[in-house]
Order: sequence, then structure tokens, then C-alpha cells
Amino acid sequence: MSLPTLPALDSLRSAAGTSGSVTRAGNVDVISDSSGAEVALCHIPQLVPFTVGGSGAYRNVGAYEGAAAVALAAQHLNSGDGSVVTEVRGLDKRCNVRVTTSNFDTELSERVAVDQLIELTNEGGGGNETTANTCALLGAALSGISIPTSIISGLRGYTQVSPVSTSSALDNPAQYPLFARTVPSDDGTAVAAIIYLSRVLGVKHLGILHVNDAYGSAFARGLSEAAKKYAPDMDLRVTDVPNSASDKIMGRAVDFLVNTEFRYFFAVVLITEDFNNLMTMAYERGIAGTGQHTWMFSDGAGSALADPKDREGKVHRASRGAGMIQAEGGLPSSTIGGPRNKYDKFVEALRGVKNPTDIDYLSRILPKTFGSTDEETRNIHSAVLEGADFLSSPSIIAPFLYDATIALGLAGCQATATNANGVGQYFGGAEQFKTMVNLEFDGASGTVEFDNITGTRTPESAIFSVQNFIDLDYGYEEPNGSISSTVQLKSVLTDIFTSGEWSNIEPYRFSDGTTVIPSDLPYLETDNNYLSTGLRAAGLAMCALSILLSAAAAIWTFRNRKGNIVRASQPVFLFLLIGGVAIAASSIIPLSIDDSIASQNICDGACMAFPWLLFSGFAVVLSSLFTKTHRVNVIFRNPSFKRVQVTPKDVAKPMMAILLANVLVLGSWTGLHPLQWVRRVTSTDQFGRASETFGLCSSDMIAPYLASLAVINFGSLVYALYEAYAARNLSLEFAESEYIFKAMAAILLVSFVGIPVFVITSGSDGAGIDANYFVTAAVVFVACCAVILLIFVPKMIYHARKKNKGSMTDVIRASANASKTKRWSSDSSGMGSAKLSSTTTKRLSNESFQSNTSQNFPTNPSMTSVNEQHPLGEEGVKVLVHPKKQEELVKNLKDEIRALKRAAQDREVAEEEKEGKLNEEISMLKMKLKDCKLVGNANRGRSEENDKPPVHEYFEGKVEEEWEDEHGDVSVPLVWGMGNAPIVNLDNV
Repeated sequence: MSLPTLPALDSLRSAAGTSGSVTRAGNVDVISDSSGAEVALCHIPQLVPFTVGGSGAYRNVGAYEGAAAVALAAQHLNSGDGSVVTEVRGLDKRCNVRVTTSNFDTELSERVAVDQLIELTNEGGGGNETTANTCALLGAALSGISIPTSIISGLRGYTQVSPVSTSSALDNPAQYPLFARTVPSDDGTAVAAIIYLSRVLGVKHLGILHVNDAYGSAFARGLSEAAKKYAPDMDLRVTDVPNSASDKIMGRAVDFLVNTEFRYFFAVVLITEDFNNLMTMAYERGIAGTGQHTWMFSDGAGSALADPKDREGKVHRASRGAGMIQAEGGLPSSTIGGPRNKYDKFVEALRGVKNPTDIDYLSRILPKTFGSTDEETRNIHSAVLEGADFLSSPSIIAPFLYDATIALGLAGCQATATNANGVGQYFGGAEQFKTMVNLEFDGASGTVEFDNITGTRTPESAIFSVQNFIDLDYGYEEPNGSISSTVQLKSVLTDIFTSGEWSNIEPYRFSDGTTVIPSDLPYLETDNNYLSTGLRAAGLAMCALSILLSAAAAIWTFRNRKGNIVRASQPVFLFLLIGGVAIAASSIIPLSIDDSIASQNICDGACMAFPWLLFSGFAVVLSSLFTKTHRVNVIFRNPSFKRVQVTPKDVAKPMMAILLANVLVLGSWTGLHPLQWVRRVTSTDQFGRASETFGLCSSDMIAPYLASLAVINFGSLVYALYEAYAARNLSLEFAESEYIFKAMAAILLVSFVGIPVFVITSGSDGAGIDANYFVTAAVVFVACCAVILLIFVPKMIYHARKKNKGSMTDVIRASANASKTKRWSSDSSGMGSAKLSSTTTKRLSNESFQSNTSQNFPTNPSMTSVNEQHPLGEEGVKVLVHPKKQEELVKNLKDEIRALKRAAQDREVAEEEKEGKLNEEISMLKMKLKDCKLVGNANRGRSEENDKPPVHEYFEGKVEEEWEDEHGDVSVPLVWGMGNAPIVNLDNV
């Protein structure tokens, strides 16, 4: 027997009442026990629903288990048993207050509950000679019943403690001055619910449907307030329906939820019919049972969720994967882990009540069913109390009722004072309430702590859980072995909430049968404007082609490094140029990287790699070009042609200066304001979600670095063009001014077109990502190819035609004089054609050739092809004159030609005489020049025996024809001159 004190106290009270020895003191009945000691009886009736409308047992709330829990708590208080609550241990020795209990059926009716409460709180406590008077009250279960009953109990001075009434409307001490509860209010449950939805499931859009009674409306307000505090970015859409709502009203509310396009809904309903109607319409309208929508419920829907459902019905399909958030009356250590806790001890003690003696006692204190005889009532109760599942597990209400009874008993003892004569001064409802709300103890439902103003249990001291209702068949097999047409959803504990944090116990299974958390909004296909695969392939192909061309140029340069054309072009600078082009071309690789193929860190690195490779590569190209050309100009600008030494250190200084300047700017950029990959939103949908984005490299400071790099490299470009212009007259072996200019022109042309397109397509809408990429890659590709092809292809062609014929001395001498050739031609361009006088012929013959002879030039060189050995053979035949005779010869030639013109005009002689004299002069000239070998055109060349360039002569008319007959065709103009002088083109004289 686990409840020995209760029958004994009931008998003692009945005997005292019969004998008239009961004294009312405060809210207790004072009697004497068998030893004459004073005992204060605190009778605590319980008002909970045992039936619905007075017919049949109502098991959903767990009132029967609750009645057993109240009786157990009273036994522990009366005997000082601290096996569950430590503070109770030895209480019977310290306090003479004893607790008794009884039960009343509210039948889920406000009217019935109010009538019973009025009867219980009538003057004197509602007792009689054999029945104890009321000391305090337990109940009710429903908030809608606790609200009116707590008003009456407060007015009549009785403390009322509810185990499961959660409406936040009861948190009003002015209206409900003596109401308290061992369960958190809906505001506390709402806090736990919002934290779970927002932090665990990631919900930011929630539709709420609630019944518009006190419970539902308060719960909805609690959700809204909790969202403001714990999830300020959560969008809530709220609608309501009355209890027992019609199809029309429920349909309108469901349509409201449909129009939100949300995927998560929280419903606060109580009546099973409302639940079934709601889920049926939600299924029909496509917001339940789809595998994409999730429904959560308050604890009021627990019984509706647990009821058997038609296997193929809409309610069953719509309810699968639903969840319920509720306050828990404690959890076993096997579930939450850790050592054996107070809840385990409570369950063990409660199961001890299930014995014939205690069951018989419980059946006597349970309420009489309305309209039934005592025997009929006992039969209804006995069917539950003697059932196999009774007390197999405590109901949700039992732990809260146990702790509520303990709280009232402890408060009653602490509120009782003893005067100087040892006589107890007992408490009323106000004293008991004030003492109770300041208590704190570890009970069956966890740590019990009250708000000392509202009397509501603080949410921090409570335990909340998420129950997941999943589709499992159990207990519904027909006798013949067939499967029943009904199915019951199984409740699985998935998460618990303690100390403000949720902890996962089991994976939550959603309506699609998976544990993957669904989105809270319809799927949105965001256009991220990723770089298309085809364009990325094209860009990388351009990069690969540029690098392959660079590799080919490098191989050709290495294989022909001993050839005149490569030696004259200075291999070290050719290799630098090739390396610079390869580096610049490789900048297309990081340009091709975005967050569709790489992580954020890789994209950030690619953003800075692009300018490093691009500017460093072109810095090497430009600096090698102008340094190379500058080195040649230093050598050939030497007027005395003395030995000039240009060391690698001399030419490395400007190159290193440019590279260092670029590195400093790029290093500062990387260290202070590095480019980072960001994704910007260009448009959103109605929920503020990004429907279109684009990615780019961005920094809070770009312009100063780009301007600095532009100044450095544009300055290098200008200087390179200047050096190329200064070397414009050098032969192909030593300078590429023409081709450098063409390469630069190609770069400028493509930049002129590409840069504006790049700027236009770099807008904030992300529409030009592909165009932006292609233009940038194309500009880099064209620039790299222009440099490689225009610098190396002419060298390759020239090398193939002139396969290392002649020495480097020949090449240098030809190039040195080529810079003067065009200048001499332009000086002579104003001379007209005329026949030379014998005086001129003689002077040229005696002076010019003597001058050449004095410089040890051979007089009869053998002839070779100019096209094979002379570097500028294709430009015309060259005649060299000693520099000291250059100006004098030019002047004398011009004077003689002008004199001949004047003489020819002034003479009035016959045509025959003029021709004779001219022929005579030409003959004399021919005789004077008989020792010279004539080089005819590009097909005839210089001497094989010495390095002296040949002398050339031009004849007109028949003489020219005779020359052609004797020596072959003259296909290019012959020039007059000797020594080291520039070419004199007599065609223009």
C-alpha cells in the first residue's frame, strides 16, 4: 500500500465532523488526532475532465493518472517522504499541516466547472460534517475553464494552481490574483517554438492559424512577441477561426494560408473535428501532404494527432510528418542521458500506486459521473484503473499535478506560524499564494520556479519537446490477420528544450518521409549569371594558344640562338619578351574562375591573381622591348663608331625599375585593399529572395591602384615607342621598329574597341558577364599574339631566306650605314636627270676613288649576290663613301648637274653636236671608271675577297641597253657614290 495516510486522514476528518470537533482556521480544518495532537487538514480538490459531457472516460488529458499523482504527492507530504522532492523529507516532523484530496469532473464544460467551483468555495469551504472544506484548488486543464474558475477562486480567497492551462491571458494578477501554474504559459511555449523553427529548421516565413478563443488568441500573440524578440527577420501571417468552425469559414482561412505561398504552418486548435476539417482542406488545396509543406501544432492538438485515421484518407496523408511542440512534465534519463533523475523516481513511485488497495481508494475519490449511479460510476472508473496501460507511463498532466500539490503543501507549511503558546496561526489563500510563488525546488517536471508576480512557471525552468508524428502501423491488425483500414501516427520525441537551447534526440522525419529540412518558401531558380561553359572554354583556348605560341617562339629562339638574326636581336631580351607574353596570357586562367566552379577562398585568390599576372606580364614585355631597342640605339648612335660597352647591368636598371614599380603597386593593393569575390543582387522576388545575381571582384578602393598601374605601364609604352622610332632606320637584325609599331597599334586598336565594351558590360545588372569576360580575354589574347607574331614571324622568314650568310661584322657595318641611306636619298631627291660633264667625271674619278683607294679598299673585287649577303639588298644597292667626302661630293654633284642644265639651255647648237659631246663625255667617264666593277641590281652583290662595298654607275639610253647586253638586266635603280657615303639616287636628279 503506497497511500496509507490518505484513507486514515479521511476517516479522522469524518469522525471529527461527526463529533463536531472541527475548527476552521484560515483555509484549513483543524482537528485532533488519536494522540490529541493538533492537525491542520488542507483539502485540495482537483477540477479536470474525466469525461466528455458526462459520458465515457476521457483519457486524452490523463486525468486518471493525474488523480494518482495528486494522491502520491499528498502521501509524500504527509509522511515526509523526500524520495522525489528533497525539500519534503522530514516535513511531517516540522509541520502539522496534512493534505487530503478529491476529484471533480469538469466534463470539458465551463458551466459545469464553474458550478462545481462555486459549490466547493461556498462559505466555510463547501464541506459538511463528513466532508473536508476546501483549502486550495488544482485545475483546470483547459485555459478556457481556468479563466472563469480562477476569477471566482481569487475572489473567494483560494489559491488555484493549474497543471496545463497555458493561456497567457492568465498572466494578469489584477484579474487572477491567486492563480498560479506549474506549466509555462503559451508565451513560454511560443518562445521555445519560435527558437526551434528559426534556429533548428531555419524558418523565416510562417503561417499561423488559431482558434479565436482565449487560449488560441493568447498563443498567437505569444508567437508574434517571441518572433519579435528571438527571430526579428521572421515573416508571420496570421488568421483565425472559431471553435467548431463551418466549412466555409475554415476554407477561407485555409485559402489565406495558400495565398501566402509559405511552406511552414503553425496551428492552434483544440477540437478534433476542427483538426480533421483543417487538414482535409489543406490537403485538397495543396498545402499539406505534398512532401514540401510542414505543419506544427500546439499541445492542444495532441489527441487529434494520435487518433486513428483512415489509411487512405486525406487527414492521414496530410498529417504525416506533422510536429507538436509542448511543455514536458519531465523526461526519463534514458531519453536525455545522465544519471537517474527526479522524473525517474516519480514514475517509479507512481507505478507503486497500482495495487488493489490504492486502486480501491482512488476509485472512491474519483468523481461521480453525471446521470449515473454510484455503481455505474465505479464501473467506468474501474475499467480505466484496472486496465493494463494505467500508469504504464505517466500522462503529460501527472508530473505537473504532482509538483503543484507539493508546492501547495510546502507553501502551507511555510505560511503556518506558531505563537508563543505553541498554537498554530494558519494561513489564508493570499498567504499561501505569496509563499508559494517564492518557492524553488527540483520536482518531477524539472526545476520548479514561479514568476512571483503572475504565479506562472518561468519557461527557463521548464522542459519543452517536439513530438514528430510519423506513419507507422501498430496495434491495428484484424483477427483474421489482415491489415486494418485505419492507421495511427506514432509520436516520436525528436528534440528537447532546456535552459534556452534545443537538443536533438532523434532525426525529425518530414512529410516527404526524409530527414532533409524543406525550404520555407517555394523553390526559386536564381539566375546567378555564371560564366557560360562555352565562353570559359573559348577563353582558356585563347590562353592555351597564346602560351603555345610563346613556347614555339622560345624553342625557335633557342635552336637558332647562334644565328645572326637571333644574335643581333639579343636572345636574352627575346626570352624575356616570350616569358612576359606567357605570364600575361596566363591571366586569362584566373579570369575564368567564378563561384560556380570554385570556393570563396579560391575566387578571392583569383581576383588578385588576374592583375598580378596581367600587369607583371606586360611590364616584362614592354620593358624588354624598349630596353632591347635602347641598347641597340646606344651602340649605333656613336658618331665616331668607337667601341662602346653596354653591360647587362646598364640595361637591367630600367627594366627592374618598371617591374619594381608594378610589384610595389600590386603588393600594396593586395595587402591593403585586396580584391574579393562578391555576389551582388540585381532583382528579388516578392519575399525579398534574390532572383538574379552576378559575381565580380570588388574592393573598397580600386581606382588609385589602377591609375598608378596605368601611369607606369603607359609611360613604359610611350618610351618603347620613342626608342622604336629612334631605331627606325636600322636593319632587321638589330631593331624591329616597324613591327613593334604594328604590335602596339594592334594593341591600341583592340583596346580602343574592347575597353569601352568592357566598361559598358560591367554594369550593375550582371547581364554582360559573358561579354565582359570575352572582351577582356580577347584583348589579352590579341595583345599577346600581336607581340609574338609581329616580333618573331619576320625574323623566322628572314632567317629562312638568309641562312646565316656573312659574319656579324658584315651585319653591323650594313646596319650602321643603313641608318644614313634614306637620309641621303631624301637630300638628293631634288636633283633632276642630266648628263655628266667630263670635269665632273674626272673629279669623281680622281678624287672619290683615290679616297677609297687610300683607305685600302680593293679595286677589282669579285662579285657575289647582294641578296645573299647584303642585309638591305632588297632595298636597293648601297655605295659607301668616306664620311669626310660625303658633303663635298653631294655639293659638287649638285653644282655640276645644275651647270650642265644651264649650258644645255643656253647653247644653240644642233642636236647632233650636243649628242656627240655628251657621248664623248660619257665615253671619257666610262674610261675613267674601267677599273671599277659595276654591281647591277639586287641579284648581284659584293666582293667575296674583301669587305669593301662595290661602286655603282648609272647609264641612260643606249648606253644602258649596251650595259644590259653585256651584264644583264638592271631591275633596280643604280646609285652613284663611293666610300662610306649614303646612297645617291640619280633617278631623282
